[in-house]
Amino acid sequence: TSPPANVEIPFTAPLPLDLISFSGKQLNEQINLTWKTANEINFSHFEVQKSADAKEFGSIGMVNGNNSSIYNFVDSQPIEGVNYYRLKMVDLDGSIKLSNIININFEQYGEYIAVENPAINGEFNVITNLKNPKFTLLSSLGSKVNIQIIDSNIRGYRINVTSAPAGVYYLNILSNGKVATKKLVIP
Repeated sequence: TSPPANVEIPFTAPLPLDLISFSGKQLNEQINLTWKTANEINFSHFEVQKSADAKEFGSIGMVNGNNSSIYNFVDSQPIEGVNYYRLKMVDLDGSIKLSNIININFEQYGEYIAVENPAINGEFNVITNLKNPKFTLLSSLGSKVNIQIIDSNIRGYRINVTSAPAGVYYLNILSNGKVATKKLVIP
């Protein structure tokens, strides 16, 4: 059925694109932003904007539209703490649309912990930049298992667990009043 002749039907121009996702993460000493789009029609470019307070934004770069639907941008100068980002999407006719604001917490010299899994020949490596960590290995039942640190260097620690039978274990790493837990398999 068609509408009565005296009713106006509003005309809505299509948006230049659909923003499917927009996210970011710290990668070493920078923040990597990624986003996905669909239905790019007459689209010009993205202006990447940043703020320290989520109120006043400034441009930190531009990414041309290329119909690839997957984009990224690296902020090589993030500020310590929370960084807020948004995308200004610009159509060929100059019309604009702003994305939602995302925030990424940037920790310069951020802490990291990686446990090589599974243990090989009763040994495993813990790669970390934590200062003076204390390690405790617990069985899946919660009982403490004897470990021996056989080597430590700037990259991390080599730990011996030959006294432990095969199974799943939990390595607690205590440093600066915080505890991190990592799963470890001993075959």
